[in-house]
Order: sequence, then C-alpha cells, then structure tokens
Amino acid sequence: MIVIVGLIFVAIHVWGSSGSHGLGWDESVYIGMAKWLGSAGELGLYEPIRPLALPFLIAYGWILGLDPVGLGLALELIAGLAALVGIYELTRSCAGQRPAVLATVVLATTPVFFFSATDVLTEVPSLAAIVWALVFVGKQRSWAAGLCAGLAVAMKFPNMLLLALLIVVVHSWGAKWRIFAASALLIIPHMVVNLIMTESLLRPLFLAARHGQNMVHAIPGTLNNLVYYPAALIKDNPLFLCAVVGGALVMITKGYQKQVMQLMLLQGASYLAYFTWIPNKQLRFALLFIPMFVVLTGVGIDWVSRKAKMSRASIVVLAIIVGAILVVSSIARYARQESDRPGAIDILREINGPILTTDPIVAVDLDKRFIPFYFFVYDEKNATQVFEEHEQEAQAVVWWPQAFACDKYPGRGCEEMVGAIERRLNADWRLILDTLVDGGRYQIYKK
Repeated sequence: MIVIVGLIFVAIHVWGSSGSHGLGWDESVYIGMAKWLGSAGELGLYEPIRPLALPFLIAYGWILGLDPVGLGLALELIAGLAALVGIYELTRSCAGQRPAVLATVVLATTPVFFFSATDVLTEVPSLAAIVWALVFVGKQRSWAAGLCAGLAVAMKFPNMLLLALLIVVVHSWGAKWRIFAASALLIIPHMVVNLIMTESLLRPLFLAARHGQNMVHAIPGTLNNLVYYPAALIKDNPLFLCAVVGGALVMITKGYQKQVMQLMLLQGASYLAYFTWIPNKQLRFALLFIPMFVVLTGVGIDWVSRKAKMSRASIVVLAIIVGAILVVSSIARYARQESDRPGAIDILREINGPILTTDPIVAVDLDKRFIPFYFFVYDEKNATQVFEEHEQEAQAVVWWPQAFACDKYPGRGCEEMVGAIERRLNADWRLILDTLVDGGRYQIYKK
C-alpha cells in the first residue's frame, strides 16, 4: 500500500511538473544562491540569513550543466518521498502498521505538504530529515540520527531545536556524543562558509533569528497567533481533527508510551511553541512539526475505524478519496500567481556588470551577479547601507519599492528610507524601464 501511495505521489508530481513552474521570492533566492556558490561569487546572489544546504546541492548540478530549477524540483520530490516513507516508519515503530498506513495517506494528501513538494524551499527536505532523525533514534542508530539532524540544521536554522532535543533526551552519553559528532560533519562546513563570508561563525544564525521577527506575514491579535497553526492545519486537512482522539489515546494507553513517541511529541510541541512565538506566520512552516499531527491523526482514525468495524482496506480507500478531494479542491488556493516582469529580463541581459536588485526573481533566468538590497529598516545592514556600499560598482538597479512592505512597519522609517533611495536614483541614474508588477511600481535604472 505504501509503495502504491508513493508511486501515485511521484507520478502526479512528475506529470504536473511538465508545465511551467514560476518561482516565488524565496525559491528565487535559493536558486540565486546556488549560482553564487557554483560560480564562487561571480554570478547569482547571496543572503547571509539563508542556510546553505539546499543551494549547495543545486549548485553541484548547475556546475555540471543541469537546469537549477529542474534539479531543485527533483530534489524536493525526492525529499517528499523520503518524508512519506519516514512517516510510515516512524508511525509503525510507535503505533503499529495500520496507523502507519493511515498516517502516510494523511500526509500525502494534506494540501500544504502535497503542493510544497513542488516548491524549491527548505521545509520539505527539513521534514524528511526530522522524521528520519526520529526514526533512527528509535532504532538506536546514533550516527544516522546525528547526520539527519545535521542536515536538518543545514537546511533550516530553527532545526537547532531538534539537535538540542536529541542530545538532551537520549540517555546514553555515548549516543549523545555520536549524535553531536555526526551532526557536526554537516554543520561545521556551513560555519566555515559563514566565517569566510561574514567573518563570524554564528552571525547568519543570529541574523536569521532576527529575520523571524519580520512583520510581512504577521497576523493581528494574541489569540489568533496562539491558534494559527492548529486552526490552519485543520482547515487545510479536516482529518487532523482526529489527532485529538489520537492524542487522548496516546496519553491513556500504555502501548503508545514509547521513547520515540515521546520524543516526537516533544519535538512537535517545542517547534509549535517556537513558530507560534515568532510573528512570521506561514503555513508551510507547519511542515516542521506536522509529524506530531500526522501520527496522532493516524492513531485516531485507526481507533475510530476499529470502533466502526471497518476493514483496513476500506478505511485506507476512504482516506485516499477524502485526501484526493482535499487536494483537488485546494488547487485554486495553492495555484501560483505568476507575475510578469515586462521587458526586465531582456534589458538586464544586456547589462555588463553587477546589478543592485530589490527583486531576486530576476536572478533565476539570468547568469549575472546580483547584489540584493531589499533589506528592512531593522536589519543589521539595511537597504540604504547596501546601496551606498555598492553604488559605484553597480551598472544597473532593479527598483521595486513594494519589496519593502512599508505598510507593515508604520512609524519605523521605512517610507523615509525608500524615499531617500528614490531621490538618489532619480538624481544620479537614468530610468530605462518603468512598469507595474503585482500592482506596484517596477523600475530599472542604468548608469
């Protein structure tokens, strides 16, 4: 059954990827960083707040002549498949085979996971690494668990929580050391790059933590923040309501009181607390703690189906049908709103030299060196500082004021910063493109 679920999952995504794939902001940054890494800084762009594992993997393929976008999509699909197999193994080890099959079907058909498997982002690879780290701890394979935890950290910085939990919760001092040593094999190279680029081993980690406080995706109200992720996940897949039943069973039934179950619940609860605390709210972040919801949902559905005296085949088929309906009904909600940049790519293709940009998406189609300066007022080095530092070497400027989301930062000097840069551009640069993108003014200036 798991093989069938995996094959259907892969087949649908391979078929769906045959069309165009417009990239969003964060995806474009990772592709740009891959070019930067693959060219030793001559092309692409670099952001110190981003983890490097995904760009490194794409960079290797790009050096060999592979399309970075296609390679990124392939890596995401592999990670998605690995996450499905991992959820099956994790649930089977702590709840049994029938809940494991159900949990796998629930994850595969949860829209946020299903559609994220076609995004060149770090959430799905992180999910796969987290799940397999938990699986390997349950199997007492400390080196493998440490490697997975290290990969998770190199994919997304908040996964430091996972590494800390594994080291604290595992009882054997030998196992603690092996987990730490194995994770260091993947984390130390990342820190060396940090040292080369920022003259600090940990500065990108602190910058990323600060960036988590950005208000672009913040939601108002304390209560709304507290219930955002559970409510959003249930809205995304109503089957998660069964996690309440599963949670109650885990608490009162001794058969579920296994170390791997307890560790998974601790991981899920700590991640949920962290992402609830930071203002930046995006449903895709829930993929980092969705194992807790998925496993408990599998347990809950299994219990309900047994009480209803349903066979395993019938409940699995019913879950697949419900999941398929959820996925199909969510296509419009998750559809990409591709935005044109009329004439921008053709104009920038003729530029010889570095390009200051407030739009990372142009870095996907062009093998040029881009210098991003879309940083917020509160960032350690804001847009004005980056612009002044690189104005002399830059040969063009991509100016998109909408990137600064000044409406999210009233009274914090954002409008003043944007206005000051615009005055500099109008005084010292020549406007060669003036259009609209996503309803906002989009301009290109040239020396």
